[in-house]
Amino acid sequence: MSASSLVRLEGRSIRTVAMAMAMRKSRFTLGARNLYSNRRCASKERWAVPQLAAGSWPHRLHSTATRALAESEQSAVGLVLHNSMTRQKEPFRPMRDDGVVTMYVCGVTVYDYSHIGHARAYVSFDILYRFLEHLGYNVTYCRNFTDIDDKIIDRAAQVGRDPLELSKEFAEEFNKDMDMLGCRRPTLEPLATQHIPDMIDSIAQIIENGHGYVVEGDVYFDVKSLPGYGKLSGRQLDDNRAGERVSVDERKKNPGDFALWKSAKPGEPTWESPWGPGRPGWHIECSSMIRAILGETIDIHGGGSDLLFPHHENELAQARATCCNHQHSSDPQYFARWWVHNGFVNVDSEKMSKSLGNFFTIRSVLESYHPLALRWFLVGTQYRQAINYSHRALDEASDRLFYLYQTLFDATEALDVDREEYPMETEMIRDVYDALGDDLNTPLVLAAFSPALKTLNDLVHTKKGKKRQDRVPVMAGILNAFDVSLKLLGLHPAQQDKEFQDMLTELKVSALQRADMSEEDVQGAIDTRAEARVAKDYEAADSVRKALESKGIYIMDTPQGTSWRPGIQPHSGFGSSGVGHVLRHNFHDITCIRGTSVNNSTLTRASASEKSFFVTCHPGAESVLEQEILGIEGASDVHPGKSGVHFKGNESTVYDVNLWVRSGIRVLELLSQITLDPDEEAGDTLYEAFRGVVEWPEWLHSEDMSFSVDSRIWGNSNFTNSQLLNVRAKDAICDSIREKNGFKPSPPLRGRVSDVPIFATAFSDVLSIYLDYSGRSLHKRGFASKKMHKASLNECAAAACLQLAGFPELLKNSGGETVTLVDPMCGGGTILSEAAMIAGNIAPGLYRTFWPFLRWPTCRKSLWQERVDRAKGLRLKKKPNLLLLGNDIHSGALDLAAENIQRAGVQSIVRLHQGDIAAYTLDAPPHMVMTNPPWGQRLLGGGEDGEDHARYGPPDGDLGDSWRKLGQFLKEQAGGSEAYILSGNAQVTQHLKLRADRKYPLTIGGTKCRLMQYIIHNKRVPM
Repeated sequence: MSASSLVRLEGRSIRTVAMAMAMRKSRFTLGARNLYSNRRCASKERWAVPQLAAGSWPHRLHSTATRALAESEQSAVGLVLHNSMTRQKEPFRPMRDDGVVTMYVCGVTVYDYSHIGHARAYVSFDILYRFLEHLGYNVTYCRNFTDIDDKIIDRAAQVGRDPLELSKEFAEEFNKDMDMLGCRRPTLEPLATQHIPDMIDSIAQIIENGHGYVVEGDVYFDVKSLPGYGKLSGRQLDDNRAGERVSVDERKKNPGDFALWKSAKPGEPTWESPWGPGRPGWHIECSSMIRAILGETIDIHGGGSDLLFPHHENELAQARATCCNHQHSSDPQYFARWWVHNGFVNVDSEKMSKSLGNFFTIRSVLESYHPLALRWFLVGTQYRQAINYSHRALDEASDRLFYLYQTLFDATEALDVDREEYPMETEMIRDVYDALGDDLNTPLVLAAFSPALKTLNDLVHTKKGKKRQDRVPVMAGILNAFDVSLKLLGLHPAQQDKEFQDMLTELKVSALQRADMSEEDVQGAIDTRAEARVAKDYEAADSVRKALESKGIYIMDTPQGTSWRPGIQPHSGFGSSGVGHVLRHNFHDITCIRGTSVNNSTLTRASASEKSFFVTCHPGAESVLEQEILGIEGASDVHPGKSGVHFKGNESTVYDVNLWVRSGIRVLELLSQITLDPDEEAGDTLYEAFRGVVEWPEWLHSEDMSFSVDSRIWGNSNFTNSQLLNVRAKDAICDSIREKNGFKPSPPLRGRVSDVPIFATAFSDVLSIYLDYSGRSLHKRGFASKKMHKASLNECAAAACLQLAGFPELLKNSGGETVTLVDPMCGGGTILSEAAMIAGNIAPGLYRTFWPFLRWPTCRKSLWQERVDRAKGLRLKKKPNLLLLGNDIHSGALDLAAENIQRAGVQSIVRLHQGDIAAYTLDAPPHMVMTNPPWGQRLLGGGEDGEDHARYGPPDGDLGDSWRKLGQFLKEQAGGSEAYILSGNAQVTQHLKLRADRKYPLTIGGTKCRLMQYIIHNKRVPM
């Protein structure tokens, strides 16, 4: 590669920019003063670009770090991107074999300040831009400005301005907003008015090809003249909305016809055309600019979901109607190979709309929040999903960002070495690449940060961490991985010529603005509190602390003195939003009086009408679970946390969650959340916290009722194991019941869920107490046999794998065709039974026989029965268009599979076969293959007591042989299919002799696994 190709401009090569500029023709001004071309000629960003031999550009290009991972895992880092045209995720491969990628994203209509919906769109495509370039592609990113439109003309008339001057002003303001959000300028930013001649040429060609007509100086597109109109959006002509942006014109042939050219009106800007003076319609702008600047077909066309119809549908129609080669224009990949759309922004669970008065501009949000806090909030949801904007969510984003920068600042200060000498931390960067490569799954990227941040805090702050012999290389590797990861997300301070300390200061300034306080006000309160503590007036000291916390200002007492940090205001519900195991708060001054309830000001309780809940899941399945809960009626403020999803709702909502959630493990209701004083005796504080949380005698009112306490702890100042928490919790509950009811509650019977399961977490001196609706696990569907092998895939994990693989979308887009799913090593049939329940719209909770909450005093049994009856009524009455095929060599496994499938009531669509996979043949390639083959000795049998031998027969001995047979089966029987294989053992996986197209990280039962996607090509390989 030439030297010029390695010189970077904002992370892209000079060669790419030069090529793109040359394509813009002479109409485009290239001067440094031109607002609409890229002006920044130097960048602090430096991406690693691989040295490649001439002509060797693959469809997946590796950075230096990525290549090292690829060599270690025998796989390539790449990108799977959802295509709105095909309605599925597809491995990204650009048109050209020289590594050039062309991407066009519809820009704003510049008549006002931009809103958070715009921020959501352009942050999403900025991350795509960054990741593509990080993979080594030369990206020409084009984003236009619509600077002539009805809205611009109307606004200019209202304020007495020239429309073009007004649009230029707001285009400048838009770029200021994007700069603050850390969005890199695109390669090209063309104005619509600079391409009027191109639009006139396109319209003339459309008319000549018989797809447009002239009416009194106006030109319309005849939608019925173009076969296939509506394919992109999936809409029929009868569904089309006329008058999408303007009033309906009765002169049109069809209501859905749209304007290509609008005749001149008094006071409006006009251009000459063959049909008279006028201006272009909205839709013709982008298709004409793409054709003029980037060519007939581009790699990626992006925009918001609201543009899918009519704008993008009409763009595609115009491009096809302009092309003289009808056969070429009917190619599904003509004009754009990938159509990419980001989801809506809702405000407090309602769609953002000016008419509802819930419309927020970027400027108004940034008056109270740091720009990168808004960016963190936006990347916290996968780009295709709807995102719910609320002040609480912004508070949480600010809090998490502060924790991130504080941890990285502390680690950087503690590490006095040249970090370039050390490689990146492999596991973290692999998880980041896997998440971004999976359709830009940014929530999983943020989740991948958590264990790395925990490790850094341990190495910097704990005695044990400071003594680790590998402390320096581990810290350097993690910090290097964060350098790359944060740049990919656009969150690295260096991209704005700043340091971590600068960002911490700016985040504190934003917190003071929200609190309407000054630094002097906070310091004065800290001094007042210190004086009260010296005088032993702890009540006064506590009231000062509470007053500050009510405004989101948290005091931290350290050996070096007292300081403060921004936090989440108590009205935000969860406080740390369920990520206490991530956030390292130093809380203090909890005053607990024996025999009384915990002080209410330090206790966060859910309201009676709407409560706070947390549903846990296998790490890696958060995005799947989030979508499930978003589909539950009444669920609000839904957002992922670590190993689960938070939401708010009432009794009806949580009942539906228990019935319908497939990939969730526990459904937890938050009872209280308190902070623990590091200087106080932990046992006494825990005792009072549990004793005062609810009236236990009312909950455990008879001797036959039982309770249990399960807990998770980490990073607390004065206790280091869960035994103390469990013992003091049980003491408090038993004492409370004994004093009032005169008896001690019974322990739960062996193997049975208790009547009142309690779950508690203590992370970084923050204690959270929950009620467990599910009794430890939702994956006990009720039909799972007690004889199920202990290493079989559980139901929650199977459901998560199916949804990660896009099985529901496969069913939805089948068009009535029978979908075939094969599990060639099905074991107990969990994947098959879960697939059948998804296809039949069967609520998994219907099969469960025991729900602990039915004995709680708060339970509304009539409402529960109503939700159960409703779930039964929603089950499909007819057999779904699905065929499930299962095979296993062990007869005992198939007996269990048949039992589970029969109990699920889906035996009519399942076919089971016993035999070696090498002899298993299919009549036709399936639509999808999914299996959990043996990848450890335990799964093959061979337990120490020999019990598994009796059930499954003798072990195969050689795991590699089983995987080789599986790989051969896929090549011979599944050509043209997608296969998804779950494995927690990289050594056996290599025996497939296949290269994974994607890897989805999952942690199941404490074991780190990967659900690997293989696209099986139509190629027969001899045995």
